[in-house]
Amino acid sequence: SSSAAVRCFSWHPMLARYGVAVPDAEISKTRDRIYIRDLNKGRWEDLVLKHQFQNNVNCMQWSPVGNKLAVGCDHGICLWTFVASNSQSAWMQFLPCTGARIKCVEFSPCGRYLATSAVGSYKFNIWDVAKGQHGATPFSCSSEVLQLNWSPTKGCSLFVGMKENYFVVYKNRTWGSQKWTCGKYTTACWNKNGQVLLLAMRNRPVIEIIPFSPKVRTLRSPKGIQVNINQDLLLNK
Repeated sequence: SSSAAVRCFSWHPMLARYGVAVPDAEISKTRDRIYIRDLNKGRWEDLVLKHQFQNNVNCMQWSPVGNKLAVGCDHGICLWTFVASNSQSAWMQFLPCTGARIKCVEFSPCGRYLATSAVGSYKFNIWDVAKGQHGATPFSCSSEVLQLNWSPTKGCSLFVGMKENYFVVYKNRTWGSQKWTCGKYTTACWNKNGQVLLLAMRNRPVIEIIPFSPKVRTLRSPKGIQVNINQDLLLNK
């Protein structure tokens, strides 16, 4: 939300630290700063990430080894790279998406690729991080893109969730794709080795399990796996 006191939050994948984006009220209601908290030191780092292009931060994610931070904002992505010899120094490269507000940034597990999508968009981009602003490959979809999620092992598959009742899985070696039809779902995630995809279905207590390896044996049935939900947990007490 553009009026939120905290725009976004992201844990560092390797160290006991996190980044938090907040409005830079001294300059503009839309301009945002990112502060980094070191839990081992018990204090905020002196380095503050700020730039004139960093407006209305909506999402952010560290790279797998933590040397980069992708920040989704208005009209593109601020890609911060931290200097290895000095944690108090960083430089930014802007990856433009004119007219769009970025809502999702997802690094592949190897860190080479960055998948991004924008609010209300029927397409997503795969950025080759080393190529910077010239490394974007756009993919068009027939429905609004809601979620991007790399499989955790080598990032060989990318889940692309759509607003309609289907999703697409892309293979990053050839960028070939496979479309899957399903019911309405709220979110999806991979298991730790990337061989199984789980879908949480909307309006019914069911988790669908979809195997992506012939070696995987599951309990999947046409009705999915029934999940018993304790309704008392859903009540506000």
